[in-house]
Amino acid sequence: MHSLIWAGYGFLLLLAAYFIFEFLTPYFKIDEQIQKDNRAVGFISLVISVSLSYVVGACVT
Repeated sequence: MHSLIWAGYGFLLLLAAYFIFEFLTPYFKIDEQIQKDNRAVGFISLVISVSLSYVVGACVT
């Protein structure tokens, strides 16, 4: 049961991080830039997702 709770919490945190990243870059849309093969935006999105996943994983133990 605890794993499901932490999975839901992690999912919500990842969604919040995405929307915060989208909010902090008002000049362009993240999805459109990744679709246009803008690797810098994709890499920043990857780093945010992976680092937040590590934080949630560390909180589980």
